Amino acid sequence: MANKPFEIKASVLIEATPAKVHEVLNDLGRLEDWSPFSAMDKTVTSKVSEKSFGPGATYDYVGKRIGKGRMEIISSGPDCIRANMTFFNKKTEVANTEYCLEPEFEGTRVTWSMAGDRDLKGQILGALVFDKMMAKNFADGLKVLKAVIE
Repeated sequence: MANKPFEIKASVLIEATPAKVHEVLNDLGRLEDWSPFSAMDKTVTSKVSEKSFGPGATYDYVGKRIGKGRMEIISSGPDCIRANMTFFNKKTEVANTEYCLEPEFEGTRVTWSMAGDRDLKGQILGALVFDKMMAKNFADGLKVLKAVIE
């Protein structure tokens, strides 16, 4: 069976300017300040590239629960930061992550999404567990991001 696309999203309204939100999201050196994944796995060790912000910045991690992976910012504009996520577990998988920023009267709407393709096993696990769990993790992380920025 052919791979099928998936997308997971969560969003939050942060009472701050898009520029202030962008400053935090664009700096992988600040990722652990708000990411839900570091809090989930206390065994995580990570390394941020010397240049921690903008295109080319990388965040490598390894943990017993969350596995091994890399995030690399591939583009960064005022309204959207895009990154590639590579997961090095039993097999290497890649997904695209975006943080989109939309100005609103009360502040900035931040939408965190992840998209990619899944094989049949991934489709089944996604439907049963993974998608709901990840959407909750994204929402939890955005709540912490909100608290960090506000």
